[in-house]
Amino acid sequence: MIAWGAPFPEREDDHEKRRRRPRSPARTAGRILAALVVGGFAGVVAMVGLLAFRAAVEEVYIHGLADVLGWPVVPALAVPVCLVVVAWRLRNHQFWRWLGLVLAGLAAGALTGAGAGALFVSHASGPWAGALIGAGGVAFLVAALALAAALRSDGSLMGWAAASLLFLSLLAYGCTPDADPPPGAPRVGPPADSAEVESVVFLLGDPGVARVDTHPILRRMREDVEAWSRVLEGDGQVRVLILGDVIYPAGFHSADDERRRMDSLRVVDQISVVGGPRAEAAGARILFLPGNHDWGQEEDWDGAVRVHRMADFLEGWDGPGHGRAELAPPAGEGVEIVDLGDNLRMILLDTAWWLLGRDEGEKKAFTEAVRRALATADGRRTLVAAHHPLESGGPHGADVYMGSLLGVRFVLKRAGVMVQDLDSRPYASLKRTLMQAFSEEGRPDVFAGGHDHSLQVFGASAFGATRGLVVGSASKLTGVGGAVGMLFARSEPGYAKVLVHRDGTLRVEVDAAPREVLACPAESGAACVEEGVDAYRTVWRETVVRSAAATRLTSGDPESGSASSPKAEGSP
Repeated sequence: MIAWGAPFPEREDDHEKRRRRPRSPARTAGRILAALVVGGFAGVVAMVGLLAFRAAVEEVYIHGLADVLGWPVVPALAVPVCLVVVAWRLRNHQFWRWLGLVLAGLAAGALTGAGAGALFVSHASGPWAGALIGAGGVAFLVAALALAAALRSDGSLMGWAAASLLFLSLLAYGCTPDADPPPGAPRVGPPADSAEVESVVFLLGDPGVARVDTHPILRRMREDVEAWSRVLEGDGQVRVLILGDVIYPAGFHSADDERRRMDSLRVVDQISVVGGPRAEAAGARILFLPGNHDWGQEEDWDGAVRVHRMADFLEGWDGPGHGRAELAPPAGEGVEIVDLGDNLRMILLDTAWWLLGRDEGEKKAFTEAVRRALATADGRRTLVAAHHPLESGGPHGADVYMGSLLGVRFVLKRAGVMVQDLDSRPYASLKRTLMQAFSEEGRPDVFAGGHDHSLQVFGASAFGATRGLVVGSASKLTGVGGAVGMLFARSEPGYAKVLVHRDGTLRVEVDAAPREVLACPAESGAACVEEGVDAYRTVWRETVVRSAAATRLTSGDPESGSASSPKAEGSP
């Protein structure tokens, strides 16, 4: 009879046999494969969790996936390395036990962290950030303990490996439904009576790699500016607003940098839009609003230096268009007011500064300046222009598919780690601040931004303005899906115009061309550019405000108009 708790001799013999049995190469290889699969996934979670922790606690954000390729890769590599060592050193049953603990730790940490995030963080990113921090921290801890156990010392392999690979495949190909398609039907009412137009503002976003010899949009805009300058013949009644990201990828480089020459050429080509003889005679001006790339994605002084370089270049430019090109707002200032004629006030914002500077005292002054500009508009129509829009169906605003880069882009966005996305806390704070100012001081008639590389039109609910515009497709194109309040969207190159009539009527037009004419190969010559110019057509035209006394509209009404608007020379 065997006493309770006494060891079983045959079990000790079996254990001794297993311990002395030679390792199976197939089993060892299987364990290593499982360690790489599960460890790779857990390592990515640990990396993203660390980024989420820095964003939540230290307010240190990343600006794009390129920022992940430095030190954040260390935890992503450390976890699979730990588990590979465990797979090599420990026997089957021990290894699988630790691997199970890693997976259980991921689940438990995610659930606990998500609950804590929902409880202590008011922003929508709280549960996501908490889940990532909890899951990543627990996974890293369990992997480290497993490594310690392996260094102290000896089921179904294919089942675990297949389950892990299946899970990663679901992440790779997406677990979320496709985004709703954007509304793409044009709304093109009758053209404006040019005799009634007092001023025209052109809106062009993100031209950072555009050149006049390869991108038809610059030539097309020059012709359009010339046509309206001929009609208006006023003193600066034609304005062109470049809505940020003037130079990709990192703004103006220093004078001794070999990249400075290309920076200068790109800006000169943009200035050429107002460089024609009629534009010069009419005093047409071009204003450059800074974007996050013009700041070089750098915070505080490091980024402001690049913006100052751009301001100095524009001030010193003595070629065609000289004296009529400037940075707005001036470098170091967040808000500038420009009154155009008797019926339009433009409120120009440096929103990149808000996201990259983040000084609370200056933010308060910024907010007060916006409120004051709205409150003192004195009956003028108001156009707010910035680089960052307040809503978007593009990558910076809409949900990213789970399959985007194995889900990394999706979870980074959801956790609010990517500062240039609407999900981040600085961006959400910017939107909340502006929307509150618009609600209390008076709704702008138009809010125009770039940032996402598409053309989008929104109703009042999305931007807090009667019309919200995203115009960021001058030199790059990205996809666009449906979004709250969206009326129209196209992933096509194009620009917009705001036309102000003498009686206060305000109209919006969007001109676009097919995707294939975004840029021409350098060797194709002028013929390709001319064909691209001819391909532009109006895809959206509506009256936003019918007269000075009219109620702002939230959808287009049947429009009136007798005479045609001026055609750009050479256009159809």
